[in-house]
Formats: sequence, C-alpha cells, structure tokens
Amino acid sequence: MFTTVFYIPETKRFGFSYAFEGKHPHHVIESCLTLQDALDHCDPHREHVWEETSAANVLLVSRGYKEGSVMWRMTRYTFAE
Repeated sequence: MFTTVFYIPETKRFGFSYAFEGKHPHHVIESCLTLQDALDHCDPHREHVWEETSAANVLLVSRGYKEGSVMWRMTRYTFAE
C-alpha cells in the first residue's frame, strides 16, 4: 500500500489518498487547508517514510514505514510468530 499527499490548485486544498500498487485509491480526502493538516490526518504517529516527487500536484509519496514502528512490524509479522 502507498500513501500520497497532493495539492488541488482549483480548490487551494491539500489532500491524501491510500492505494495499493496498480489499483485506484480506495480512500481519498481532499479538504485539508495546509500540508501539515494533510500529514496530521494521514500520518498522525509519524510512522511513514516520505519521498518528494516530481509528479504534477503530488507532493509526497510513502511506500513504507519507519523501521520499528507499529505499522512496520504489522507488515512483517504473522500471528503465528
């Protein structure tokens, strides 16, 4: 799964979306007033690893989590461990 943070020039709002590689986003919010608001909503615990992107209106992309974070551990362990 990856997360993107983007800007919508027509509405002057920031937003974010969650999607699986090659699939349409399954959760999109487009109503944040600032970039910080968007980050606070989609990454409240600061667990994502963010990359800047050169795509039009897409500011940041996260394809993973910080090592040792809860989400990082959840993607690596099974219930059998």
